[in-house]
Formats: sequence, C-alpha cells, structure tokens
Amino acid sequence: KDHIRTCGSTDECEGIWCKQGRLGECLTWTCDLDEDCRKLVRCDRTPGPYCMEGMCTC
Repeated sequence: KDHIRTCGSTDECEGIWCKQGRLGECLTWTCDLDEDCRKLVRCDRTPGPYCMEGMCTC
C-alpha cells in the first residue's frame, strides 16, 4: 500500500514541508488537480492539500 506522507507548510518553503528524521525537506510536486496532491500527501493541522498554480500546497 502506498505511504501517504503527512506534511505541512513553512514560510521558507514554496511547496510542501515534510519532516524527514530530525530535519525536514521542502518538496515541490507538480499537479493539475487537487486529487493529484491527495495521492501524495496529507496536510498536518491545515486543510488540503490543494493544487495551486500547478504545485501542491498545504
């Protein structure tokens, strides 16, 4: 089964910020629809994910 990551957003990251160990990474997934993003990620403490201007965001 696919693992859907739980991520969020930060001011420094234009895409989606995901915790990775003790650090994190800023991921930019391209998309056409909100559904594209929902296959990849869930948003922690915020609604979404959404597809905005061709990129997934929380």
